[in-house]
Amino acid sequence: MITESISQNQTKVKWGFSGTMAYPMNIMLLFVNIEDMLGKDLDTGLQNLKGILDK
Repeated sequence: MITESISQNQTKVKWGFSGTMAYPMNIMLLFVNIEDMLGKDLDTGLQNLKGILDK
């Protein structure tokens, strides 16, 4: 996670992840919606970050 101050009231957040997965598990990624799996956790993390940055 990288944060960059844009102005006194704005912060740009770059958030990502990477990794590797061996065959045959990597084939399963074609049929999995990652946003459905991680979306709620990512939203919670961004809300927590906002609370920290707003202090």
